[in-house]
Amino acid sequence: MPNRDLLIAILHEDFLAFVERAFAEVEPRVTLAVEDYIRLLAHELTALAAGDTKRLILSLPPRHLKSLLTSVFLPAWMLGRDPRLRFIIVSHQMDLATLFSRLIRQIIASDWYAEVFPRTRLSSDHNTASEFITTVGGSVRATSINAGVTGHGADVIIVDDPLDAHDATSEVARTNVIAFFNQALISRLDDPKSGRIVVVAQRLHDEDLPGHLLHSDVWKHVCLPFIATEDTKYEIGNTLWHRSIGDVLSPARFGPNDIAATREDVPSHVFATQWQQQPTAVTSHWVSESDFPRAPSWPPNYSRCIMSWDPALKSGSHSDYSACVIAREVQQRLFIVNVWRGREDFEGLCRVGDRLADVWKPTYILTEDTALGPALAEHFARIGYRVVQVGTKGRSKADRFQANLARLKAGDVVLCEPAPWASVFIDEMVRFPFHAFDDQVDALIQLLTWTRENPPPPPRIIASSLGLRPRQPHPMRDPKNFMRPRLR
Repeated sequence: MPNRDLLIAILHEDFLAFVERAFAEVEPRVTLAVEDYIRLLAHELTALAAGDTKRLILSLPPRHLKSLLTSVFLPAWMLGRDPRLRFIIVSHQMDLATLFSRLIRQIIASDWYAEVFPRTRLSSDHNTASEFITTVGGSVRATSINAGVTGHGADVIIVDDPLDAHDATSEVARTNVIAFFNQALISRLDDPKSGRIVVVAQRLHDEDLPGHLLHSDVWKHVCLPFIATEDTKYEIGNTLWHRSIGDVLSPARFGPNDIAATREDVPSHVFATQWQQQPTAVTSHWVSESDFPRAPSWPPNYSRCIMSWDPALKSGSHSDYSACVIAREVQQRLFIVNVWRGREDFEGLCRVGDRLADVWKPTYILTEDTALGPALAEHFARIGYRVVQVGTKGRSKADRFQANLARLKAGDVVLCEPAPWASVFIDEMVRFPFHAFDDQVDALIQLLTWTRENPPPPPRIIASSLGLRPRQPHPMRDPKNFMRPRLR
């Protein structure tokens, strides 16, 4: 039947056509609306399947079919065209990765798939929920970040939402995902030159896995915010898709009421990251710029001047910054007179520290008792400064920030003019813990915590002539009364 032969040929060669048929297989009660963004994703994934793109990052909001297209339909289609291919699919949760494997297997086991791709058959020898093979040695291995991939090779690696949204603010969780990718996963490619990797994930933090990978220019990034923030043109084969500012990504599924409900139901920082793919715009709303009052000049009278350091361990261009916050203490308020932030090796830090200490004459210098903190403390102590090494007591940065939140909201941290450093300082404060860097936060929180736990001694009360009676000496301390017998 010619029409049927034509349909089989189309499904074999056209990934978008395959997507429509496979969607009907896994979601029989829902009709797929093939919108412009789906056409774009199909075009980009086709280029990956052909090997024209080797490294691809797709950033999309939730509920936009990104996992079905990338982690289910793509491997099913590619295995149909070449049943020898090997896939590794990784997600933050094993149950989710296993679901992808089951859906792929469901598609491959269908009658229509067997007609389109007669060479691709599932082997009965190894067919589990998380892993299956074809009769000619192709395979799909589903796993999680914590399960590991030792002993398994792949032609294509798919990383689907590697970080749980609840762990977005956890530096440990983000670091673990990046370490797993760099040290374990990427080495699983059978051929690093022809092997392909696609990462599909909503953005959660400046330094999530996509943010980390985008430091390298080998990755192609397709970023599709829920609502367009600028006029953008996308090439889809020989056609052009134009998104204007304010255009919603999926107008077929999200009308004006749905958009308004989404914005109302989702916290602002979640909307900025997961829906708009803009981690650089997110704020925690813990503090705002108005919580940092300004002073026209430095206070001339103060009880202590304190310099607080957060030194970085390395000085490379992609390393953390070292930061120093200097404050004059007036009663319980801290007047920030200078903030320094930069990337220096240890000798450079010492030179910067000497220059700042010479200008501000600190009463105390605080350093953290880890990394380069002890070495920097020893340097300052050797030249005569009073140094205190401060520990975190096992508390996270977020916990220590929250412990000082009342003082911040009370306006106890005052920024003194001139303050050319203020914009960068405030940006880091209001975006913590979603900012890529938190070194100034560390230095300030260390300063707030130490001054709260070590208040200055009370000022001496000096009597003046303003209505105060002069203190009378005790009679027995008067030389004239010495050894004088008491009157009875």
